Amino acid sequence: MASIVDDEMSEFEAVCRRLAYDRLAYDDVVSVGDFSRDTGFHVESVGGGFVAVPPDDDALRELHVFPHSGIVLPSHILARYEESMVAPLAELVLMNADSGTGYLARGIGARVLASTEPSAGLAVFEVSRLLLDANRKVPAEQVPRQPYLQGPPAKLLWSQEEQVLLREQLLWPWLEAVNGLIAKRRVQLVFHHHTFDVRSQGMYTNDVRPYERRPHAQVCWRRPSLVATDGGADGLASARAIAWLRATLRGYLSELGEIPRVSVDDPLLAPSMPFIGCVAGEAEPDWELWNLVYEVRKDLLTGRALDRLIDLLLPLGRNLRH
Repeated sequence: MASIVDDEMSEFEAVCRRLAYDRLAYDDVVSVGDFSRDTGFHVESVGGGFVAVPPDDDALRELHVFPHSGIVLPSHILARYEESMVAPLAELVLMNADSGTGYLARGIGARVLASTEPSAGLAVFEVSRLLLDANRKVPAEQVPRQPYLQGPPAKLLWSQEEQVLLREQLLWPWLEAVNGLIAKRRVQLVFHHHTFDVRSQGMYTNDVRPYERRPHAQVCWRRPSLVATDGGADGLASARAIAWLRATLRGYLSELGEIPRVSVDDPLLAPSMPFIGCVAGEAEPDWELWNLVYEVRKDLLTGRALDRLIDLLLPLGRNLRH
């Protein structure tokens, strides 16, 4: 399936790239075009995102998932916006993305390709979280009723009925492709890359400390359940994997000059995520699969800091798989 990014979207992407660089001093936009130019990856655009993996079926052991890095809005929606409305819309799109994760996706892809034996892949949802939330399993939660973060006065010129239709066209095919990939290649380790704000932005069901200041980073361990009696008693990954990830983040933050505070399941509980092994009470994979879900605070991230995070995360994946 062809990418949903056309000429009109490319112009909007360019605006987003400029704004992101002005705000962050690094290019935080990732798109399928970053991986589809003779890179050595097998790249497939599907729905509203893409997957980029080693071509060898036996090679993929690790997958890096980026559900909240997208800045795409379909061109038929962008066509409704006058020129004066584009910059505020782009600003709101960027505010509702997990800043830093676009840079991470491109950087991890480059490092994997430089490896003599690539064993990791990427799955990126390119559509903005304003329109669709690719990190939620419950269909109603996949269609946001309002921005996660409020920002400049940008009108949202689409209806909820359109969002429901786009969910079926753009989100569900991507989720099916990602989960199909995990199952077909029996992926052992899935990194879920997220960043969060310095303070909680409001009352959300998975935020146990609304409006409070957040730690430097956190790891999610407890699996949620869609059945109340299950209680999410077991974890998203083994205790060993969680400990290693937490120690890696602590070391990383220490290098940034922080006295690191890396919590587990606090202040955010893992939401019901739409990926294999992320919800208790469902059919379990018949192989060992660990989902490593983490958040790093946005204010700590620079281009150099993100490069160092990649330095530490990729060896962690290799060590955990052996």
